[in-house]
Amino acid sequence: MSPARIVIAGGGPAAVEAMLALRDLAEDRVALTVVAPNRELELQPLRIAVAFGIDHPRGYALDRVAEAVRAGVVQAHLAAVDVERRAAVLADGRRLPYDALVVATGAVAEPWLGGAVTVGTPGDRAPLTALLRDVEHRHGARVAVVVPPGCSWPLPAYELALLAVGRIRASGAGRAAPAVLTPEEQPLALFGTAAGAAVARLLDDAGVAFLGGSSVVGFREPDLELSDGRTVRATHVVTLPHLRGRRTPGLPSGDGGFLPVDADGRVRGASHVFAAGDGTDGAIKQGGLGCRQADAVARAIAADLGAPTPWPVPEPVLRGKLLTPRGAGYLRARLDDAAGGTFSDRELWRPPAKLSSRYLSRMLAFLDGPDAELADALGGPEGVSLGAGGAAHRLRHA
Repeated sequence: MSPARIVIAGGGPAAVEAMLALRDLAEDRVALTVVAPNRELELQPLRIAVAFGIDHPRGYALDRVAEAVRAGVVQAHLAAVDVERRAAVLADGRRLPYDALVVATGAVAEPWLGGAVTVGTPGDRAPLTALLRDVEHRHGARVAVVVPPGCSWPLPAYELALLAVGRIRASGAGRAAPAVLTPEEQPLALFGTAAGAAVARLLDDAGVAFLGGSSVVGFREPDLELSDGRTVRATHVVTLPHLRGRRTPGLPSGDGGFLPVDADGRVRGASHVFAAGDGTDGAIKQGGLGCRQADAVARAIAADLGAPTPWPVPEPVLRGKLLTPRGAGYLRARLDDAAGGTFSDRELWRPPAKLSSRYLSRMLAFLDGPDAELADALGGPEGVSLGAGGAAHRLRHA
C-alpha cells in the first residue's frame, strides 16, 4: 500500500513540529512534503534577545531537518487550495496532490501605530537596534512599550521594557524608566492572578510603570493618546504588531481571516485539510500552543491512517520565558485556571527554551550543540522521547 501523501504548508515552528510528529506517529504510512518560502526556520521569540545582545541570530536549515525525517522540501508560497481535487496550488502554478494537507503558514504581522517601531514584523531588527542605540545616547529618554488592542501574546512587551531598563541605566542616559501601556488590567493576566502579581512586583522593582486597562489609539509625537482620554509622553515608542489571518483562496476564513478549526485541527468546511499555529482561530497566538496544535493534527492524521497513537494530546499549558537584566523568569499556567499560574526564577520545564514543544524544542537543543546530551536524557516538556527515528541524532552527526 502506498504511503499517504501529506503536504505541510509553512516553514515555522508549527509546520516543523507537525512534520516531526507525523514521522514519529505515522512512520512509513506517510510521505511528507513541506512547502515553505523560507530556507531556514527562524525562532521569532529570540528576536528581542538578539536585539539586546543576549543571544545570537539562529537559523536552522529546513532541508536538513526535513532530510532527517525523510521529508521533501519545496521552496514556494501556498497560493490556493483546490479542496475538491485535493491539490495545493503554489504561487508558480504547480499543483501538489495530497491525501491530507496541513496549513501552518502563520499570521500576517503588520505595523498599526504610526511613528512607532513595530517589533515582530519583517525587517524589524535594524529599526529596533537604531532605537536602542539612540536611547543609550539620549539623556532623559522615555520609552513607551505598547501592547496593541486584541493582542493575545503580550509577553514580548514586558521583556522589551525590562531589558530597556538595563540598557538605559547602563548607558547613564538618565533614570527615566520605560512604561508598558496595555489593555490588560494586570501584567500578563493570561497567566492568572498569582503569576500576574509576581510580574507586577518585578516591574515595580525595576521602576517600569504599568499603565493598564486602556488602549493606545494614536501617537502625535511626543504624546500617546489613550482610549480613556489620558496622554502619555514618550521620546521612543515600541509596539507589538497587529496580526491578521492569511486568507487562502479555496479555504474558509473566520473573523480576521483566521482558519476555523476543531480540537483536532481539522479545518471546518474543508475535507482532508488541517491547520495549526497562528493562522488558526485559536484565542492565543503563541509558538508553544501552535506546536501543541500541530501535535493534535499529527495524532488525528495518524489515527485516520490506522497508526497507533500512544500518547494523548496534553491539556493546553501556556509557558512563557521572560528575559530580564537579572536573568530569566518562567511562567506557566493551564488555560482553564484563571488563578493558578506560576512565576519562578527557576526552570519550570526542560529544556528551558523560549519555545516549548513536544518534538521541536528537543530537536533544536540537539542542533544547538552543548545541550544535546541534556535534551536526549530529559525528553520533551511532557517527558516523552523525541522519536522520529533518531532524527536529531542523525542531524548532529551528519
